[in-house]
Amino acid sequence: EIIFRGRRKKGTEWLFGDLNHINSAVFIFDRSESAPLNSPDWFEVDPETVGQYINRLDGNENKIFEGDLVKSIYPHEIDQLGEVVWDENSFYIKALEENGTLYKMMSSEHLVVVGNIYENPELLK
Repeated sequence: EIIFRGRRKKGTEWLFGDLNHINSAVFIFDRSESAPLNSPDWFEVDPETVGQYINRLDGNENKIFEGDLVKSIYPHEIDQLGEVVWDENSFYIKALEENGTLYKMMSSEHLVVVGNIYENPELLK
């Protein structure tokens, strides 16, 4: 399932759907079954906030997107915080703590989304 997320350019609303670049602008439009075909509901988004769904759900059944901040709930690594990033061919978790571990995206049921890098920059410190 290929879904993108981005924050609307005029406002704080998050949009989910297909991504399209037109000239120098970036748009997301709803492609769900409830949306009409060729819907005019294309919304410009801030390109800095665009992230792709990584086809994984966290331990609470939330979709995980690039740019999300996740916390490990694996028994021996409680409270370790990381950022979901894309690097060449795969998504992985970049540990935010010094000497932290980098996680491959195999066992997402041991993760919980706690925010994202755009709305929760204080968690990056």
